[in-house]
Amino acid sequence: VFAGLAENHGFDATLPWSELPVKARKLVLHGDGDPVMISYRNRFGRVRTYSQNYEGVLHYVRRRYDEAETDSARSRWGQYLREVPCRDCHGKRLKPTSLAVTVGGRNIAEVSDMSIGEASEFLNALTLTEREATIAGRVIKEVRARLRFLVDVGLDYLTFSRSAGTL
Repeated sequence: VFAGLAENHGFDATLPWSELPVKARKLVLHGDGDPVMISYRNRFGRVRTYSQNYEGVLHYVRRRYDEAETDSARSRWGQYLREVPCRDCHGKRLKPTSLAVTVGGRNIAEVSDMSIGEASEFLNALTLTEREATIAGRVIKEVRARLRFLVDVGLDYLTFSRSAGTL
């Protein structure tokens, strides 16, 4: 596949990764969806050629991980994956405009990083101005009630920012 990709896009497949042009590296990692002509010699010595769309190494590994049916296969493909915080939101998974909104001096990401018990205490101690109460009063009342329920059933140690896989 790599040789066919190199031939189709005009780069040298024998070069070490560090010497490949940036464009070729991006192509190998991300693909372009175009068909690649792949040639191989079968067991009878005949050269066979077929065409296959090239999805890129990153997409291929992620797809194999997502489609894995066993824990061992998921583990095998998972060793090539890692979570990397986004450069823009620093792993908060929110737009900067959402992070700019604060209540009681804290944005939603900071409150989400608190334990449920801490968030409950924070919201219960929160005093709102008349304007803030008009804007957020109903929502805060509902969130307080739901947090109280979670504390009452013993889940006060959890955080909202915790990934589902760790529960």
